[in-house]
Amino acid sequence: MLNHLTALDSLRAQASQGEIKAAQALVDQVAPRMIRIVRRVIRTREVQTTLDRRILLEAQRALEQMTQQGQGNNRELLIERVAENLCQRIYQRANRGETPTTNFTPEDTTRLI
Repeated sequence: MLNHLTALDSLRAQASQGEIKAAQALVDQVAPRMIRIVRRVIRTREVQTTLDRRILLEAQRALEQMTQQGQGNNRELLIERVAENLCQRIYQRANRGETPTTNFTPEDTTRLI
């Protein structure tokens, strides 16, 4: 576990310096965890952290778009879209040279790693 945290910290630092490959590698590492977190928050609708609030807001927006596009209430598609959008934000922040997990509480960051 410690090696994993060290590797993620290294990727996060490299991504913050604008290294695109490191940003993508960080997202690749975070994405499976993000999907699990999104799935749990959508299922329980419990808000314990800032990330949980973001997930529910993003889910509401994505569900509205899906309904307008005639995709109905496909829960797995909703989970995938929300997780993808949140991971994309991490990637975009990293590409701008910002800390990829800016605005995440320590609890949110811990859940992602």
